[in-house]
Amino acid sequence: MSIKFKLGNLIRLTSNTEDHEQSCALPSSKVPYILSVDIGTSSIRAYLFSKTFELICSSQRQQTVHCPEAHAFELDPAELWSTLLVVIHNTIESARPLTVDDITCLGIST
Repeated sequence: MSIKFKLGNLIRLTSNTEDHEQSCALPSSKVPYILSVDIGTSSIRAYLFSKTFELICSSQRQQTVHCPEAHAFELDPAELWSTLLVVIHNTIESARPLTVDDITCLGIST
């Protein structure tokens, strides 16, 4: 699945394996803000962008990588989830007066 979007009032989702498209209209009164989350091995980062892809703010937090044995690395799922929520919260707090309701798109990268 690929996501194509046009800044304005339309988001278009297309599938590479199926011959169909879905479109979602955004509320016309909303200015789109984009939250991008990068979940890495040692840290989680979030970036908030304007509709012109100007960086509004960002946040980052380290997470613990556990090494139970040689050449083995693990992340605690509960810690990962908690860290993700904190990073998103901190990013939105840094963007005041914007709120979570102003975010119209979320991208996640791992």
